[in-house]
Amino acid sequence: MFLGGNFFTERFGLTFLATHVEEVLSMDFSQLPDPITVAGVGVTLIALYLILWWLVTRPGRGMFPVVHHRPPVAHTLASGRTAVVAVGTFGVNLVAQMALNFRVKANCQDQIGGILVVEFDRARRDEVANKGNLQGYRVECADAPLATNGFGGESIEVVNKSENRVKWVFDLNKGITGFCKLLSRPAIEPTVILIYASTGGHLLLAIEAAKSLHSHFSRADIYALTILADETDQRKELAIALDRHRTEPIFRCWLVADNRLGMVKNDQILTTFLASIWQACRVVPNTQDPYNILRDLYKPTSGDIGGGVLVLSGWKHSDLAVYPTPLPPIDFFIKRDDAVIAVLDGILAVEDPRYKCINLAAPVPNAQRYVVVNIALRQPYLSELQSEIVQRLTEIDYFTKDPNRRLIFSSLGEPLNRSSTFIPVTVTLIQASSAGVQGLIDLARSEETAQTQAAQLQAA
Repeated sequence: MFLGGNFFTERFGLTFLATHVEEVLSMDFSQLPDPITVAGVGVTLIALYLILWWLVTRPGRGMFPVVHHRPPVAHTLASGRTAVVAVGTFGVNLVAQMALNFRVKANCQDQIGGILVVEFDRARRDEVANKGNLQGYRVECADAPLATNGFGGESIEVVNKSENRVKWVFDLNKGITGFCKLLSRPAIEPTVILIYASTGGHLLLAIEAAKSLHSHFSRADIYALTILADETDQRKELAIALDRHRTEPIFRCWLVADNRLGMVKNDQILTTFLASIWQACRVVPNTQDPYNILRDLYKPTSGDIGGGVLVLSGWKHSDLAVYPTPLPPIDFFIKRDDAVIAVLDGILAVEDPRYKCINLAAPVPNAQRYVVVNIALRQPYLSELQSEIVQRLTEIDYFTKDPNRRLIFSSLGEPLNRSSTFIPVTVTLIQASSAGVQGLIDLARSEETAQTQAAQLQAA
């Protein structure tokens, strides 16, 4: 499987190896004259092992090497231009997963200028801190001593009452002030602020935090990332938050996933998508940076009130066979043809409405749409794969049929060991919803069940 090259090279290499092994083994080690000779024998044995390793482990034709550690990425001067805010348990858990992906899989930890944790439940906040996912990041916490147990999923109305506001407004503003000092460095301010918010009353905290951050960093684009919960009353809380936000819009876009369509799947798709677009410009030349990608998705118009709504779709192929080398240090390879087939399948399938994370109409006419392919390949093999994929899609008029569609490749590393047999291939699609904020409000207020929504996506 792994022996490559021409017959002469292999025959010559093996003959050379066999000759020197025979010479070394035939030596009388008890009669070695001096330490220099011993050292020479040691060097020879090491050299012989390296030759053997090279002969046995080098890939044959049609194989691609896999990134199974932190992938190498290009240096960028635009580091630290992303700020992240986590509000409530859901927000904190998702940010912790995102932070781990950025550090370990994407090797783009330097892109995050700081993380603000708004979790008033002290036990949950300590639990996340002890996991170590936020290790290495600059973190500020908004701690509310008068609300140490949090709000337990209370509604916006309850959290907004004066007797409750007095317990958290001061502490939230204090935490944001400290966070802004953390972010403010000479000539470097956040370009993008991502606010992950839990449901219910946490949405109110997210809006208040966004307003305060906007007053400090008025040129930054602020995005809200949240969910439509399973429970009907919690879903309606999102509609209330959206109505409230319309009176003084701060968020450029809302990115919402519907838990009724698969909570775990949605979380994985979102964290993979974000790590992919933040890493792509550092592994593939001439790829747009994440700030421009997000801006291209939605162009505000005079009729929009409350920002835009982004719809994320995700497709995943979990069983792309991986082949480890027989000798240490262990390396991993995949078959080129298998990779091409998996990526093409994903690109064509992700357009299916069944892969949406939320049942909203998309795209907006004439707006950019981004298809993001993530496969753990080293360079230059990733670019080689991308080139072949583009050529094959061009032959079927993929780009001509939709000139607004853009294709991006990333290479998030995979935690592999000798027993690993597969790696995943993930394809995500991000586009603006033509239904807008009002469509999201209507969906949040709808009494449709999960089965009804799934049937609608199937019919579409």
